[in-house]
Amino acid sequence: MATSYQTGPVYYLTCPAGHEERVLLGNPKHEIMFQMASYSLLDENYWGAVSAFGTSIEEFWEFALQCFAASKGIEPLPAPRVKRGRKKRFEEAWREVFKEEPLGTRQPPKLPVLSDEEYEIRNQVMHEAYIPSKGEAFAFGNLILARVSPAMQALRWTLDGAVGTASQAIIAEARARFHLDEPTAALGDATILLDNESMPQRTLVDYMPHLQDMDELFASIKAAQGR
Repeated sequence: MATSYQTGPVYYLTCPAGHEERVLLGNPKHEIMFQMASYSLLDENYWGAVSAFGTSIEEFWEFALQCFAASKGIEPLPAPRVKRGRKKRFEEAWREVFKEEPLGTRQPPKLPVLSDEEYEIRNQVMHEAYIPSKGEAFAFGNLILARVSPAMQALRWTLDGAVGTASQAIIAEARARFHLDEPTAALGDATILLDNESMPQRTLVDYMPHLQDMDELFASIKAAQGR
């Protein structure tokens, strides 16, 4: 879809032939925020990249809490968002699900949070008008990538369908809140976080050529449409 990301999950699009579609984008918000941050790296907007990367991991905590609620059969879903103390609530819930002992043949996944020292760059950006360097922005993004991708994979493996249940509830609530119509099609974006679940050796530098290609493709599509 040659269009910008938006808050609501349903995109109202018109193809070059004039056909109108209402396309549901099924990616969770933390994946979209991480993708936006990565495009900010491509645009050399390192302040925006660090800000969006930090938001991405916080949105992952919220999404994981919804998955935990779904796994326990809590209704209605989605559960109310945690506005204060989200990190602490997430850590407690994560440790409750992923005990110290091995889960079958797999070791429990690493807690997907950052230390105060690792998170300081985001605090400086958000609260002290600090402008990070290219190296700092890439390093911070890689920390998020290395934490969230394996954690998301662990949720899929462990919670027996709760990820899908939580996703459907979040989408339904967003459609109702933004008064969005029933979609005519649905898709999932091949985001960096999603790809990294199966290709964990990749870093953000490895994804930059692909983003550059996509950026040029979208620009050519818009130019052909006269926009």
